[in-house]
Amino acid sequence: MGCRKWLSARRIAVLVLAAGLLTEAVITTTDDWMTSDCPTHCHCNFSDSLISALPLRTANCFDVGLSSTKFHLSSQIESLVISGSRVDLPILTAVLFRDGNQLRELVLSRGHLHSFDGLAAPETLESVIASHNELVSLPDATFVRLASLTVLDLSHNRLEVIHRFAFTGLVQLRQLDLSGNHLSGAFEGLRWVCELRSLEVLNLSHNGIHVLDDTTFACSRRRPPPPPHRWSVPDDQDWTSFEANSTHLRVLDLGFNRIRHIHAGAFVGLGRVDEIRLNDNSLLGLPVHVIQHTPDVEVWDLSGNEIEVLETGSFRDNQWLRELRLNRIRRLRMIDSAAFVNLTALRRLELSQNRKLRYASRSAFVDVPTLTSIDLSDSGLDTFEPQLVDSLPALTQLSLGGNPLTCDCTVFSLLRRVRNNRNLNSDLRRRPVCSESPDTMTSASYQPMENSTTVSDQLYTDFRSTADAELTLTTADDVVLRSTETPAELSSSVQNRTEESSRCRPRILSLFSTEIHVTVTDRLRLDCRAVGFPAPTVSWLLPVDVIDDVKTSNDMSTSHATQVPPQYL
Repeated sequence: MGCRKWLSARRIAVLVLAAGLLTEAVITTTDDWMTSDCPTHCHCNFSDSLISALPLRTANCFDVGLSSTKFHLSSQIESLVISGSRVDLPILTAVLFRDGNQLRELVLSRGHLHSFDGLAAPETLESVIASHNELVSLPDATFVRLASLTVLDLSHNRLEVIHRFAFTGLVQLRQLDLSGNHLSGAFEGLRWVCELRSLEVLNLSHNGIHVLDDTTFACSRRRPPPPPHRWSVPDDQDWTSFEANSTHLRVLDLGFNRIRHIHAGAFVGLGRVDEIRLNDNSLLGLPVHVIQHTPDVEVWDLSGNEIEVLETGSFRDNQWLRELRLNRIRRLRMIDSAAFVNLTALRRLELSQNRKLRYASRSAFVDVPTLTSIDLSDSGLDTFEPQLVDSLPALTQLSLGGNPLTCDCTVFSLLRRVRNNRNLNSDLRRRPVCSESPDTMTSASYQPMENSTTVSDQLYTDFRSTADAELTLTTADDVVLRSTETPAELSSSVQNRTEESSRCRPRILSLFSTEIHVTVTDRLRLDCRAVGFPAPTVSWLLPVDVIDDVKTSNDMSTSHATQVPPQYL
């Protein structure tokens, strides 16, 4: 028995020793390619890639002139980086097809490339990165000998013209980066995208594009011309489906351009698009008709534009929209009632860093049952009515930090809502908003703050509520609120309201600049909103006219916009 145990222990020790030697051999073999198989004057390592979840075996050949077929590329190399040096593309093609290479990624950045003439690659090549070169145009059939590509990066070149059939043959391409070029949409527009039936991500940011019209992405219905005889196209190419555009883009990035106008059907020819980024352009108004003509877009990014007002019906009747980004809109000042209507899939709304945003209507959301997150942080809101929160049954995240909220009973009522709603997570719980506690707030202790509505010496504003609370202009700079009745003297119907509502005295918000320059015979729009309970009314007092108020239905706040004749300014 003792002998058998000794033999078993010896066998185990031998097996452990063999496993250790095998592991060491594998590690040695894994590291061996970095030295023995690495090309001359190159450095080899593992690097990340867009085409693989695992790092690729990479040969970095910086400033190595590839001008001779003596350059040897081992079959172990998966990614070749030739950056910072001029490359003879026919010689590179010969190297790639020699010795059974299995190259998957080719990086030709900063190589002074002017064209792709003479470049071809084996079917294993999936990615070409040719950024920061000197490409000016892409003629037809530029990439027909790179048919296996799934990723193509041509960013930061000088591209001005891409011919209609430049990408013919790239039937597997999923990601195309054309950012940082000069594609203004002239010549043949951007219709070359119709050749890329498998495309998922298209980056056209930083291109100086001014206008997107109905033909920008329109697909031609004529069969493309045959490619030059020196190129080959697969025999099984199906031209019968050419007339039908079946692309499904996940992301279309048009950010950081100069787009001022978008025609209603600009994106119709693209087929389905999940996310459209129009951030940091020059849109003066919300492209309502564009949004209505592309109802299957799930994410819109309109941040950083020149929009002033989100008016009634800005976003409505959309069953696919789930995320909306409206951050950093430097001129946005108001979100009007029913701005968001019948958006049954909307889950996240971003409205942060809008410094001039002063007002969001309590009835801005109508039938938005799935909205869970609103970000209004670092904006210019000095009030926020709790009824807006009540209108969103699924709301779980509310961000209002960084707003100059006025310590009145409206804000105190909002704080009570946040405190009593355990399902609502808000940054108002974690930072001080008002100096006075809501529990100690009383009618006697509440002192309304002064409002400033300086427009001109001739323009006066009058404010009256159903409780005879008046807002009169005492000087050109100050508006003082005074009440002729106390809450105890209000009508019995008002007394039946909640105590906090009866204490919310009227406040007027002037949503226009103190100095406005208008050309004679031009129109001028001035917006103001009044909040409080009972529902206030607004009148505009001009030297010879009085413009009465206009009440919005189902809204405790009152809104009015008027156009003032030039002779009164």
